[in-house]
Amino acid sequence: MIVVYDQQGRIQYTVDDPYPPELEETYSALEAEQADFNYHDEPQADVIGCYVDMVGRVVTPRPEMDVAVTGATLSNLPAGATVAVDSVFVVEDAPLAVTLEAVDAGAYSVRVSKWPYLDFETTMELTP
Repeated sequence: MIVVYDQQGRIQYTVDDPYPPELEETYSALEAEQADFNYHDEPQADVIGCYVDMVGRVVTPRPEMDVAVTGATLSNLPAGATVAVDSVFVVEDAPLAVTLEAVDAGAYSVRVSKWPYLDFETTMELTP
């Protein structure tokens, strides 16, 4: 299987075996010409929920975030995470803990993102 990925290790797509030999030649030329194109031949692997570790060029499962939710506070966030509330209100480069408030009380969908972690998603009851 050929795994094509970007400079951060995000898998863009894969090509299953068997593939034509000239495809690897084409990818080798692209990698030499384009700094943001990377590939390698990988034994069959489940790449859903994975990334390529750029140090060893190995397909690796994305780790889960160990976010703690206490009331309206999210803590133990990875440094530089992005917190989105209902995909509208976004805090980029969030500190390690964030307390959320809302204009209107209710249940809100909250997503924490930070590459290469899997996104953390939860529903929180928020108040003004």
